Parts: sequence; C-alpha cells; structure tokens
Amino acid sequence: MHDADVLDIMRPCCGHGGRTGFRSQALRFLGPRDGSGMTNPTVRDALIEEAWCLIRATEAKKSGLRRSTEYMRDVLSILGKTRRMCPLLAACLLD
Repeated sequence: MHDADVLDIMRPCCGHGGRTGFRSQALRFLGPRDGSGMTNPTVRDALIEEAWCLIRATEAKKSGLRRSTEYMRDVLSILGKTRRMCPLLAACLLD
C-alpha cells in the first residue's frame, strides 16, 4: 500500500507538482529502501513513468469515474486502452 500511495501522490489534486514534483526516493519498490534488498533502476523508472501515464489517463476521465458504480472495472478498462504505454502495469493487473 505504501508504494501505491506514493505513486498516487503524483495526481494533480495532491498539489505536489505531478511527475516533475514526484520524489522517487519515497518509493520503496526495487530501490535502496526496498526490504527485499533488490534494486533495478530500469524497472523502477519504468513503473514510475507508467503510473504517471495511468494517472493522466484516469484524470482525463475523472468525472465519469466519480459516478462509476464499478470503479475498479472502469479503471482497469482505461489501463487496457493504454496497455501499449503501460506494459508493466498491464501485465501485473490485467493478465
């Protein structure tokens, strides 16, 4: 949950400056603070960029998502439409 919240804080409504204001050192996944001791800067950076891509895509549909009765299904549908730009997230969440 920690890392999901850290990535989600890039959302414009959080007031942290979007992707440019994102503090990657707060993210634990595959970085120096990852409890597994594993690091992989390439995958880590790709995850951050894909999360930003998905945030932008969901922000564009924000009003419809607010009224959604099947929120998760609708967010995953957006991810499916951005699969080409978010291959890591799509592989983990859709496949």
